[in-house]
Order: sequence, then C-alpha cells, then structure tokens
Amino acid sequence: MSNIIIIGGGASGFMAAITAAQELKAAGKAAEITILERLERVGKKLIATGNGTCNITNIACTPKHYHGGERAKIQAVLEAFPPTATMEFFNSIGVLCKVEAEGERVYPYSLQASSVLDCLRAQASRLGIKERCGAEVTAIKAEKGKLALRLNNEQFLADAVIFAAGGKAAQNLGGVESGYRLLQGLGHSLKELFPSLVQVRCPSPVCKSLKGIKQEGRASVLVDGKVLRTQSGEILFTEYGLSGPPILQLSRLVSEFHQTGGINGQKRRSLQISLNLMPEYTPLEIAGLIKARAELLGAEPVLDLLTGTLNKRLGQALLKAVGVSPLSRSASSISSYEIKLLAQTITDWRLETSGVTGWNNAQVTAGGIPLEEIDVRTMESLKVKGLYITGEVLDADGDCGGFNLQWAWSTGHIAGKAAAKLLLQFCSEE
Repeated sequence: MSNIIIIGGGASGFMAAITAAQELKAAGKAAEITILERLERVGKKLIATGNGTCNITNIACTPKHYHGGERAKIQAVLEAFPPTATMEFFNSIGVLCKVEAEGERVYPYSLQASSVLDCLRAQASRLGIKERCGAEVTAIKAEKGKLALRLNNEQFLADAVIFAAGGKAAQNLGGVESGYRLLQGLGHSLKELFPSLVQVRCPSPVCKSLKGIKQEGRASVLVDGKVLRTQSGEILFTEYGLSGPPILQLSRLVSEFHQTGGINGQKRRSLQISLNLMPEYTPLEIAGLIKARAELLGAEPVLDLLTGTLNKRLGQALLKAVGVSPLSRSASSISSYEIKLLAQTITDWRLETSGVTGWNNAQVTAGGIPLEEIDVRTMESLKVKGLYITGEVLDADGDCGGFNLQWAWSTGHIAGKAAAKLLLQFCSEE
C-alpha cells in the first residue's frame, strides 16, 4: 500500500496528515499515513500556545505580519489556505471558533488548547492515521524513487514525506535544531537561526528595580537612532529587562541585531528600546501636568511628583533617570528645565539592550530553510522529489496573535493536499 510519513506531531503535521487522508478518501483511494513524533506525546507546543488558550489564527492575516522569506511567497501560501478556511476546517472537526471581542484573534470557544489537540487527534483517528511517539528520525535519503527514513534501528520507505518537525524555539517543549541538519543533509541551505517572540534583556538596573510593574504604553526599536518599528500595549518590567506583548513583537529585531550585528543583513552600530509611557499626551501637555502637580504639592517632597499619574515606583525611577535629586527636596523646587526633561523622558525613555532571554523562552524560530528552495504551490522541496516541508522549520516567522499557527495550518494543508495528489498519480500509473 502507498504511504505518507509525517515527521512531527505538531500543528502543521496534524493538518498535513488529516488533509492528505481526506483528499485520498474523497478520491476513493487508501494509503497508510503515519505521524512520527520524537517526543513521548504529540502536540506539546500546540497545547502551550496562547498560555493554554490556543490563538488558532488571526482574521487580519497578511504578509506584513511575517518576516524572513519573500513576501510574495508568503502571500501565496496564505491565499491558498486563509484564516477563513482554517476556521471552517476546525468547525468541521468539532472545534467551535470565536473572534475575540474588539479584536481579530481567533480562539476555540472552549479557550482550551488541549481541546484543539483532542479534536485533531480524534479526526486523525477517524481517518485511520497512525501516531507513533518516541520516534526520532535520524536520517533521510532518496532511494529508488522513494524516501528512506532511519528510525533507531529501523528503516522505513515512504512514497511521500512531510517534514513538520518544528523549529529550535521553546526547547523545554521539544524545540530542537536536528531537523534543520537532516534537511541540510538533503542539500538544503539554512538561513541563520535566532529566537523570536521572546523577552528582551536590558543591562540597566532600573528594570530590575521595577520588576513586576506593568504599564500601558508604546515601545519602539531604534536602530542607529532611527525608529524601525513601534508596537503598543502592556509593557512589563522584569528582573532581566522588558517583556509584555509589544516587547515580544519587537524582540525579533533585538535578537537579530545582537546575534548578527545588523538588521536584514546590513550591519548597524546601535539598538535601543524607546518607551512612551503616556502616548495619549504630547511632551508639552505632560510638562503642563507636571507643573500643575508641582504647584499643588508645594513644599511636599518631589518624590511624589508623578504619583497618581504613573505607578509610584515607576514615577520615582523616572525622576532619578533625569537626575532630579534628592527626592526629599520640595516639589516646588523643580526647575522648568527638569520638567521639560522629565516630560521628554516619559515619552521617549531610551534603554540599552543586551540581547534576549534565549531559546527556552522564545515562542518561535526566526530563520530556517529558505522559501526559495520550496515550491510554495505544493510545499515540495526543490531539492528532493516527494519531500514536503512545512511550518516553523521554514524561513518565515510571524508576529504574536495567531500568525505562526496560521502559517502551520496553511503550509500543512498545502503539503497534505500535494502529497495525496502524488499518491493518486502513483495509483493511476499502476
């Protein structure tokens, strides 16, 4: 019997397996489809997504939310299986989807990532797809029109292989680099890997002193003094630096800069994070608020100048940052120059970065197998016939908000459909 082997029991692996099985079933043909998972159980990364709620996709999924590969190729993949198709697919296997209130992120109505995995596994079982865990593929090679896979002391021959082994990120959930090495052994090249959607390290002791404080604001990455990207949302100060949604969105740039010394292949001299802690106000308006507050406090200590406007500890840190001292002096003694400097710092507080917190904390891998080496109409390798490559192992990584899972669903669907078509060709030739 013809067969398809999927390497990796994650999001794109299950989508590929189910799609292939459904295509073959619709054509009245049978094939053996097996998912090989290196870990002791499937879907470990999937059930951790969205802090366990599983942000399935995003209805505003466009190439602008992706990085790495060529935009036109990313767009072709997303158009072949868009978010609407993802929602229809999940509804068809029993996962009721909902769009978050006043947003574009799509979640299972249960808000349980585990229920998404349960429904994927149930659908796979209904279609006769086999799962095999603790099964690490150590070698792949083309052999007499098929693909030979080495698994421990066993060897499998497959008519088609869908490589959905995932990336290097979230190593505590099974992220490894070995998959890239297997593909390199088959002739593929590799764009340099670095962690993305990860917390940012800042050497300034001020961040550690503000540990646990959250502030709605706007964060920007400045490269050689110029704003490269800006994100808004809740900024979290941590013992090591900065976190929170806007920081995670910007972390790819920080990670790339500190690993490669540049951005998009171009060398750069410096990178900073700029925080705007009161984005609804201009520096002039903030200066007016501070002046009025100083007049109200009068002889009371300047220590409390920003209390009631910002978090108390955050306000005191900003006063120290601009050199207002001692904090026991009267609020009325603050000068016009100090007020102006404080207002400017509140809207453009620049912090040096020293990198990111690493692979274990990263949600996704940047870099990978170049899209130029893939036929994005089928996800088939241009190096090896019958080998389809999907998901995070490819050089395309998305922003927070369901974009990386959508990439997994889209590439998995395309690959599964193409692999089934290949097997149907074999059947017609027999």
